[in-house]
Amino acid sequence: PKFENSKVKVDFKKFKMEYAETCEYDYLEIYDGTDTTAQLIGKYCSYNSPGTIIANNASGSLTFKFVSDSQYPTAGWEAIVSCVAK
Repeated sequence: PKFENSKVKVDFKKFKMEYAETCEYDYLEIYDGTDTTAQLIGKYCSYNSPGTIIANNASGSLTFKFVSDSQYPTAGWEAIVSCVAK
């Protein structure tokens, strides 16, 4: 179903990546739109959780790009995804 007049909201509850200040190996990129050509909201790594992210584009969509290598198998995140009114 379509959720007209709504946008995506993501509340990160857990966030743990391989420690690296430069975000080279394990990281999460979040884009404000329907794909990775949209504006980059941020690149997150180590224990620097994005917190709460809300889409700020006409489509109300967010795109995630998660990169992880095999050196830190517990890397990952947990979040609650919901729709909120535009």
